[in-house]
Amino acid sequence: MAMMANPWLMRAHPLAAMNRFHGMPFDGAFLLPPFRKPKRVRTAFSPGQLLKLEQAFEKNHYVVGSERKQLATGLGLSETQVKVWFQNRRTKHKR
Repeated sequence: MAMMANPWLMRAHPLAAMNRFHGMPFDGAFLLPPFRKPKRVRTAFSPGQLLKLEQAFEKNHYVVGSERKQLATGLGLSETQVKVWFQNRRTKHKR
């Protein structure tokens, strides 16, 4: 007889610890996704990039369209990175 991973689960809900299709002990394995995306690496902005981003933020708290594309290209960042930086900066500005 296989030992259950969480015996307290069986006491709380006798059927919750059993696989409802086969009556086998529940190990939770089928709840995990078949694969995971690799974790995204955190962007480390250089002092020069931060200076330019802060200067742009002083002028306008919202940067969209061609202005965002131009800023991203000039800083060697993606538009998404610039967009998220502005979102985070606006949140910081509110505090």
